[in-house]
Amino acid sequence: MKKKFQQFICKYGVQLCAVAMALSPLISRGCRGKYYQPKEPDGFAEFALNHTKNSK
Repeated sequence: MKKKFQQFICKYGVQLCAVAMALSPLISRGCRGKYYQPKEPDGFAEFALNHTKNSK
């Protein structure tokens, strides 16, 4: 089994690497959009409003 795997990698390694490089940005963007939904802290809208008023 190990010999067949080595032959497969030697024969198609460049193509596998190219596919991985092409798909990696798409996959990471998709996962972040689905699972990373940060919660807004309580009172954040008021803080942001006061911060912009005081910074001018």
